[in-house]
Amino acid sequence: MSFPVSGSAKDPITPLPMRKSHDLERVSIQVAEGRQIHVYKNVIEKHLPPNIKTANHQQIAEFMKKQIEDRTIVLEEIEELENQSVRYFSESDKKKTQIHFNKKEQLSQIGLDQNGPLKPLQEGVYVFVLKDEKLYLTKKEKTESGKIQHSSFFSGETVDSAGTMIVDKRGHISAINNHSGHYAPEDPHIKNILKYLKKNLSLTAFSNIFVSTRSFSRSIAIMNIFSRCMAFLVFLFSSSTSWLAKRSTRRLN
Repeated sequence: MSFPVSGSAKDPITPLPMRKSHDLERVSIQVAEGRQIHVYKNVIEKHLPPNIKTANHQQIAEFMKKQIEDRTIVLEEIEELENQSVRYFSESDKKKTQIHFNKKEQLSQIGLDQNGPLKPLQEGVYVFVLKDEKLYLTKKEKTESGKIQHSSFFSGETVDSAGTMIVDKRGHISAINNHSGHYAPEDPHIKNILKYLKKNLSLTAFSNIFVSTRSFSRSIAIMNIFSRCMAFLVFLFSSSTSWLAKRSTRRLN
């Protein structure tokens, strides 16, 4: 059973912002000598008073900058916790994780923290985001620069789709879902990635992708229950009809 994809490629894209519960993941601050530092969620939550937590990014950044200037927060604390936090990709990182399709419809990329030409992706499970008609994939893991999450690709900015993708041993997409705690994508966002794939893959390759979403899985489960109930009702009707026919035959005899 396939996920329904309707509409044309010209239909407007439904934007996918990061969940508000993850919105304070990081703020960037300019400190002395033009240096830019990134203050992550664990430091922000430790030092931010309740009346400031509802403020926007700029207000929070200004508050945290003052705390650093007043030495309420020391830079060493931020640097120590930086490696335990989410890694945000540079422009070079994005370029290396961007997906290209070769003539065999294999997914290929340079690879995060790699150099050289494009290489087909190895079999495995990857996190992905789609933004501006470009697909980005990498494995969800911990690196020296921090943990990789869906927010890593675009520093928590709004994207078009996000989720998990399974690549088979041939380097083709075998399955896709909309599992992302940072973005919590809904059906319109999974349709965004499916429209992209439909445009870039052959009908055969696209049709072989198994799609799973929370709502679609629930729909399938409900349909399965309904089908079983209908089958049971048909069985009861058939049994009762057969019983009545036998009873009528006995009376006639």
